[in-house]
Amino acid sequence: MFRDFERFLGKEYRDCEEKLSQKNKEVFDFYEELDYFMNTIKKHIQLKEDDFQGGTILGLFAKSLTTYKSIYLLYRHCFCNNSDELCRILFEELVNIAFCSLGKDETRRYLSLQYINQYKINNIINEKSNEKYLPKGFKEQAFKEQSYEDRKKDLFEKLNKLCGEEILDDKGKPIAIDLMNRIRKTKNKQLMHLYLTFYRIVSTAIHSSPEILRKSIDTYEDGLMKSFSWGILTEDCKIAPIFTSMYFMIMNMEKISQYFGYPNKKIIVKYWERLQVLGKKNDYFFEKL
Repeated sequence: MFRDFERFLGKEYRDCEEKLSQKNKEVFDFYEELDYFMNTIKKHIQLKEDDFQGGTILGLFAKSLTTYKSIYLLYRHCFCNNSDELCRILFEELVNIAFCSLGKDETRRYLSLQYINQYKINNIINEKSNEKYLPKGFKEQAFKEQSYEDRKKDLFEKLNKLCGEEILDDKGKPIAIDLMNRIRKTKNKQLMHLYLTFYRIVSTAIHSSPEILRKSIDTYEDGLMKSFSWGILTEDCKIAPIFTSMYFMIMNMEKISQYFGYPNKKIIVKYWERLQVLGKKNDYFFEKL
């Protein structure tokens, strides 16, 4: 923690925090209540040692809980744009939980991504045409403990053990299953709709697309600059990230309930109903779960 956290944020952000707290007290109270409940779920779940599917789902759920907290903390401190961007990460975690919930084969396919990513990174480092972009001795250091060929062999053995040879293409290269195809496998229209709309929109900020400049730069009709802003003046503090993250986490709880038998579906339905009521009061509407 900073010695003078309030000074670090500045008066404008502190004033914004106060306004958000007063305006959204009921929503914030519910957000914290939901967070508290979700963190008690672990106590009620018995995970078997050989249940790699359940372990993967639970691990993803634990990660989504930290993302959920991060969204809230950023929003409460008026870093609302960044809070909104983190919802993109939470959506990916939601997709991965849904995908792994399909079965052991799908879970293996998801887990294969870590080895495929390592394989791609190794190829980038080993590629001769990339040497001019790397620090001197970087390649040698990267393969000091294990050569490129040995590392490649080790990764392919792990992939074969996990998924078999069907994960390789005609040229013998591993095939990664991207986010959209993971969604397709779930056959969940709701997730696909969110991917085609919400995910695409929020990705513009994640990738620093030109659209984000509209929050900082105001121009005349002829394109000449009218004014320039930064800091709190560029923050769009609509309540959307807070409701979106609660929505995603309730969907996550549904998958946890389906796999582990807890939380009870009635509990989830009550949280969902309360969220809908709060949403209507704040002009935020949800699709049906």
